[in-house]
Amino acid sequence: MAANSPTLYARQLAGLRATHILIMDNPDDGPYTRAALRFAQDLGRWRIAHTLLLQPAPNPLAAHYWPYWHEAFPYALSYIGRHVLAGR
Repeated sequence: MAANSPTLYARQLAGLRATHILIMDNPDDGPYTRAALRFAQDLGRWRIAHTLLLQPAPNPLAAHYWPYWHEAFPYALSYIGRHVLAGR
């Protein structure tokens, strides 16, 4: 898990003003939510534009399954439209 940490990659992005990162998580996701909060703090410290969205899962027992992502995708696609596609 450490080898795939987004923190290792994001550190290389420090100073890139065209970078925008969207972090989405379920606020009841225990250690993963804490990791998302730490990651958002790191991004802020490195001045990397980002948005942290903690969105409750419609069904807490299925927080990483389609019901969660069904609600999350419209926001994610809108974010991409505003931050990624707008730069073209």
